[in-house]
Order: sequence, then C-alpha cells, then structure tokens
Amino acid sequence: MRKNSGFTLIEVIVAIALIGIIATGIIPAFAAQYRMTLDTKSITVDSFDAQGGIERAIEETRDRLIDGSENGDSPLTLFGRTVNLFQLVSPFPSNGDKNYVVFLSLTLARMEQKQLLVAENVSIEVSGETVHQVADLKKSPKPTLVGQYDANTDPKWYTNIYRWYVSEEGNPSPKFPDDYERIALEGIVPPNLNDLSYVANRYVVFTVTPVDIHGVRGNEERSSNTVYVLGPEWRSGIFAWVDKNDDIDFDETGDVKVEKSANWALLRGFDTEDTFLNPANPDEWLDPGDGALYVPMGIDRIGSNRVGPIVASGSDRVEWIIDKSIHLATDITVQNSTDLHFQTRDGNITLYQYIELNPSTGDAVFQNGLPNLVNYGPAITTQSGDINFDSKGRSDVILQNYSTLDSGGDIRIAPYGHLSIYNSHLLASGSIQLDSSTGSLYSGNRDIVIQDSELTLKSEAATGRIIRVASRDGLEITDTDIYGNSSSPSRLELTAPDGVVLKNVFMHDIGVALGHTTVVRGGGWDKESTVAVPDDKQLIFQAADTKVNNYGGLDVGNTGTIHFATNMSTDLQVPLTISLNKDGSNGVVISTNYGRNVGYADSSEASTLSSDFRDLGTGNSNLEYAVFRVSGSDSPSLSLSFDGTDTAQIYASGTGPISSYFELQIRDKYADNAVIGSILFRVQAAEGESPTVMVIGSAIPTFTVAFDKNGGDTPPSPSSKTVQDGDTIGALPSPPSKAGYDFLSWNTQSDGNGAPIHEGTIISDNLTAYAQWAAYMTFAEINIGDYINVGGTSFQKISGDRVLARVRVGSTMNWNTAVTTANNYNRNFSAYPWVIGSGLLTNIAIDDLVDSYTGRILDSNYEWWGADPSSNNNATTVNTSGVRRTRNKNNNYGCRPYLRVNTANLFVDTGAGDDDSPYVLTTY
Repeated sequence: MRKNSGFTLIEVIVAIALIGIIATGIIPAFAAQYRMTLDTKSITVDSFDAQGGIERAIEETRDRLIDGSENGDSPLTLFGRTVNLFQLVSPFPSNGDKNYVVFLSLTLARMEQKQLLVAENVSIEVSGETVHQVADLKKSPKPTLVGQYDANTDPKWYTNIYRWYVSEEGNPSPKFPDDYERIALEGIVPPNLNDLSYVANRYVVFTVTPVDIHGVRGNEERSSNTVYVLGPEWRSGIFAWVDKNDDIDFDETGDVKVEKSANWALLRGFDTEDTFLNPANPDEWLDPGDGALYVPMGIDRIGSNRVGPIVASGSDRVEWIIDKSIHLATDITVQNSTDLHFQTRDGNITLYQYIELNPSTGDAVFQNGLPNLVNYGPAITTQSGDINFDSKGRSDVILQNYSTLDSGGDIRIAPYGHLSIYNSHLLASGSIQLDSSTGSLYSGNRDIVIQDSELTLKSEAATGRIIRVASRDGLEITDTDIYGNSSSPSRLELTAPDGVVLKNVFMHDIGVALGHTTVVRGGGWDKESTVAVPDDKQLIFQAADTKVNNYGGLDVGNTGTIHFATNMSTDLQVPLTISLNKDGSNGVVISTNYGRNVGYADSSEASTLSSDFRDLGTGNSNLEYAVFRVSGSDSPSLSLSFDGTDTAQIYASGTGPISSYFELQIRDKYADNAVIGSILFRVQAAEGESPTVMVIGSAIPTFTVAFDKNGGDTPPSPSSKTVQDGDTIGALPSPPSKAGYDFLSWNTQSDGNGAPIHEGTIISDNLTAYAQWAAYMTFAEINIGDYINVGGTSFQKISGDRVLARVRVGSTMNWNTAVTTANNYNRNFSAYPWVIGSGLLTNIAIDDLVDSYTGRILDSNYEWWGADPSSNNNATTVNTSGVRRTRNKNNNYGCRPYLRVNTANLFVDTGAGDDDSPYVLTTY
C-alpha cells in the first residue's frame, strides 16, 4: 500500500553523494536550510508546513518514478561523469515567487521508500469527567481539555505536532475539517487546552501528527471524540447586551446592557461605534464598541410566550451595525415600511434555534448536560421592506434550525465568509440573494451550504424576480425545495467556481441558470421549470433514492456538457433524446428534447458516410454522425450534407441492382455518447440504374401479406405473414383445398388477372394473395380411349359410363366362365364406391368401337371372350389393323371385362390420361 512518506532534501543530497552524482554547488541554499530544520526542535509551525509541502512534491514525483508514470530521466554530466537524474522544479510553498530545484535518483528512490509513523488512539479527555463529551464552563474548577495518544516507541520517532481546532461560531452541526478553524497558540502547541472561555458553545477537536528522524511527517490523526464546550446559556436571558470580553456572559462591569426603554437603541439604528445614553442613568453614556451583540429570547416575553418579539413600528428602525458578531434568539417584526439590516464589521451573524424554557422560572431546561432544543427559531418579518445581512469584515452567516426570514421586499445575505442555512424558510415578495462571492480581499473558504430548507418567492405579479445563490467557492444544497413565482416568470441562478451540488433539491415554477459545473443527485424540477447549462459547463446527473425527476425543460445550448454518474437510464427519469424525422425522400430533420443547439455547426457539402463518427457540419460542432448497414450486401457510396440549421440530406451513388437498408445515427459529443438519435433509410436501384434514397423512419416498415382462400374449403397455413419493406415474401403457406379443384398458385387479383405472387415477390405495401383454382376434369370430359388407373389396373374409357380393362383376365375358360368372371370383376374394386357394375362387352358395344377406336382399344393379337353367345362359344378378337373377327370356340384365353361407373362427382385427381400417366379418379 502506498505510504505518504517522502525524501527530505538532506536525504536527496546524501543519496546523490553516495552514488557520486551530485555537485556541491547545485542546491547549497536548500541543503543548509533543511539541515538546520532537522537539527532544530524549536522550528516554527510555518516552517514545518513549508517543509511538508516540499516533501509532498518530492514524494509524489518519486512515486511516479517508481510506478513508471514518470519517465523523465535525463542525462546530466557531473564531475566528468554522465548520470541519469530527474529534475524537479516547483514553487517554494510559502513564497510563490521563488522556485526550488531537486534532483531525484530512481535507484535511490526505490531503495529508500519509508514507512510513515502513525499516531494511535488519539482522543480528548475532559478534566473531572468520566464521559468526555461536554466541558461545562459553569463547573468549578473550570474544566480543561487534555490531548491523549499512545506514546510512539518507534526508533525513528522524532517529535509530535499537536493541533487544536474549534468549530465555526454558531454552526450547530459542524463537519471536520471543513467547518473548523485552527486555534492559534503561541510557541510549540501543547497537548492540552486550558483556557476554554473563548471557545464556549463550540466543538473542539485535537490532532496528532508524528514526525520521524528525517523530518518526514506521518498522517494527521484526529481525536476519536469531539468535545462540546458548554458556556453560559445566554438564550434564556431577558435583555440584550454587548459582550466586550468574549465570554458569552453578561458582565456588569465590562459589558454593555442595551436595556429596553422608550428610546430603545435597538429600534433607533444601533451602531457599536456610537455611544448611547444609559436608560437607567441619563447622565451616563455607554460605549458598546468592539463587542458582540447578544439578543436573547426573553425580551418582552409575557406569560407562557416562547419569546418576546421585537416590534418595529412608527419611526422605529432595525439597523444593527456591530463591531463583532450578532447573536439573535428572538423574533423581529417590522410593521412599518423600513428595511431590516444586520451588518458586522468583524464577526458572524447567527440566528439560533430556540431552547426549552421552564415556564415558571424562565430558565433553560437541560437534558444530558445540554440545553433542550425545541422545533422553533427566530422569525424575522418585514411588511414591505428588505431584509439585509452583510459584513464589512471576514464573517459567516448561519441560520440554525427553524429560522424564518419573511420579507415584504428582497432578502439579501452577503457574508465575506461561509453562509450556512439549516432547516429554515426564506420567503420574499421581491428577490432572494445569497452571495458569498463579493469582497475579494477576504480569503478563506466561503462555501454556501443549505440543508432541509425552503426558498420561496411569494406569489406576486411582479416580473424579473430571482433567487440568486452565488458562492465564491463551493455551493451545496441538500433536501431543499425552491419555489419560483407561479404568477409570472422567475429565475434561479446558481454559481460556484468550485462546483454546485444539488442533493434531493426540488425546483418548482422557476427557470434555473447554472453558472458553473453542477451535480444533481436525485430531486429534480417540475414541468413549469427549465434548467439551463452554460457553454463549457457540465451538468452531472446521479440518482439518489430516486432518479432525477427532470420533468421540465433542459437547455444545454451550444457546448453545455451532460454527464451521467452511472448511465442515463439509471440516473434520469425522462431520457434525453435526439429525434430524427423524415423530410422529403432523402432529408432528415434533427431536433432534441433538451435544448441542444443543433445548428451550432456551419453548413457542409456532402461528405462520405461511414461507420466512423465524424462532426456534423463544419467549424464548431456539437453533434456527430455515422451510418451502419441494417440489411443487404451491396455497397452503394453514401454521403451526407448539413444545412447549418437542422436538416441533413443523404445521397447515394453506384449502379444497381441495389436494395439495402442503413441506419443513420447522430449523437451528442457533450453527453457521454449516451444520447443518440437514429433513423433508417433505404437505398434501391434496378439493374444498371442509379440508386435512390428513401428515408423510412425509426424502424423498417413491415407489411402484411394476407392469403385469401378465394372460395376454398380450408384455409392456407399460415393465413398471413409479416414482411419487412423491400424484402421478398419467402416461403409460401401450405395451400388451401377445394372440393373438385386443383390449387394452382397465388395472384394479386381473385380472378387471376393480376400479377402472380411467388417466393421472390418483393413487398412494399400490404398485399392480399388470392388462391387460384383449376376445376378437376369430370369423367364426362375424359376422351374415349384415354387411359385410367383404378387400383393399379389399367383401363380405357369406352363410353359415357364404362371403362374397359386393357389386358385379359384369367386363363383358358369357356364363355360361361368368362361371363361369370366379367360380372364379378367389380368385386376387386370394392374400395371405389363409384364402381357400380361389370361385365363383357356386347356385339353392339364392340361394333360401336370398331370403326374409330379399334386401334387404341380393341386391338389384340390374341383372342378373348366378348360379344353375345350363339352357342356358348362365340369369341371376338380384333387384330392390330382393326379387323374384328368372331370365332366359335369351346374355350378361349381369358376375357376383357368392363366396369360401369357412377359418373356423378367423379373427377380426375391426377394424371395426363396417357399410357405413361393415366388418370386417377376420385370423388368428393
């Protein structure tokens, strides 16, 4: 693990001398200075700080050399020998006008990495207490604070540096170290703190920093506990006074009481530079100069009232100009039209949360050693005047819990230090200005912190009202609601050079102008509000308990930057979008829902489109574009031009055939590449033609091809399919069926007079495909002599209801047997109900066929039984020439039976009717 140790200059000098690479004249002044530092234990804290700054610079450079991120070795000739050294040049910590130069050796750096000393078990002990949390100054003897820590027995130990810190005056919940200041102690700081009077009612922290024998400091370790120094509870008092000895307790001899009287100084413009008459002694002038004003709760308190308010009316005027701090713990109501003005010359302005008072005695009620707080605080109200808090010296303004400023005019708070507002409510009929950015002569951190509060512009008709929060350093607003003017436009301005942080801040009815980089964690703004990000500034979104509710507008202008701590879908309620919309055949209009100026770039001629993102337009650009193939394999040349306003044109060149889809993407260069708009376009060209571009939209259109059975008995499967624009239909469905008909094909018209539809048909619109049918051939339509297959046996048609077997059946038989065989022949075709009988041909039937069909039907070179018997032996034969012969024989070689068929609903199922493909018959 990296240790925060480093080389002192004496180490560097010794190291370089050991390897023979240093000249004694390079850094003599620094060598002498740091040799003195190491030899002297009484060195001042400022010198230690300067040394620490140099050590940190050397340490950081040495670490970079070791981890390889710094490779700045350069040859240097010393005493005639060339060596590699790294030269570090940095400004001297306490004098930026001077530089120091150190030469570092990588070899020695690797050899001499140090383990820092560590201070352990650092704590604060309150004298006389067992629980070390509160030091009560009312106790006798008064407590002291003693710093505790484990003794350092490391042999490299040299000394410890002790420091004491006290929280800012009036800060009810300080965070270390931001809200603490170092207690200035003369000489070597001791590990104990004896005089606590000047840190009363504040928190104290103790730290220990060990230093090794080389003067290298370890980490500064703070005490595990924080001690609250409990001073006098002035809030329960019944009169105001000016504290001139900084002990938070009214002292009759040294402090100045500001008693209420007919001519009360607090209602006459109170300035501690001016003396005023003592109401108890008109001859005595009181001098409140160089003191802090305390205004407790009890002034004019009556009965069970929580506070006695200060009421200004008539010619009264609440204008307090105080040399040191103003401590207020009561209500103030200005009933006339004057302004309320608090100003300090060298002190804070603090509005204190109220404490519980004993109703009988008016004394503070304590719990666990501390005053018991109640959920109320000072309420300052003006009828029509402004409320002003400011300072002429380095000071803070703190509004503790439950403070209320309700102004009939403006509210202006302008400290030359911190501004802290806790669980308070600021309401104004005019504007609200919270400003720590003025007073450039006053250094130190001047953050503004607002927590659990409300800033409200009351519902007034006036226009141009603003809430302006301007910090010279950082600005953090947490769990706060900000309400603009719902009656007319109003504005919220947030500026802080060190950055603005909004945590769960909700903004209502207001235009928000961000002057610097801003982090928004949770919270958000409503539909009536708009957030504007200036050029070159960054807005960072981060979800808290919920996503940022960006229901209102967002304007990021030309180069305002958007960043997402995680990603847009995680951090943001309403996604930021770039919309691309069709404009004509090849135009694309670009727009956004977050105020990005898409016309920031200059116009451009057509330039090549590719999958590499490039600037949209020429000159300045905040958008960039690229194109990606979606479908197709051809390679047209694509280009894009920009009109410098909001429209791009897409062009294509090449030679068809071309049919491809592409996606144009345009993304925001200043939004983490997370905000991308896209649109699809098609490039098409027929064989040998130039392509055309057609912008489609956000998705490739799909069309439905419906398959209509067109009078069929069963539907096709499937009955429809979806096809992307420009694609072919592809696989066709299983065809429908229709009794007595053959399915032929699909057509664009039901009567078949349209275009045929097949697998390669390109779809560019919704389409209905109609089934085309061909009626089956009926038996009557079969020609005499055509071949018919019945159950595997070959027949030929010989009449309107008969078919004749083509070959003989049986072997040698007499005529009677032939008749019996022929009459029973249909039994072999019982599976065909349309076969209704059989038998032998009669002479008449044979004679009818002889003339025309003997060559195809009756011809045979053998004898077979047929005709009518005259003596049971009448055989008929026809030769290949068609000559019929009748002979008398007792026996003949088989017979050729016929089948008589029922021709109703008898159709040809398949076949061509010839010898190779005989008809197959069926019925439906």
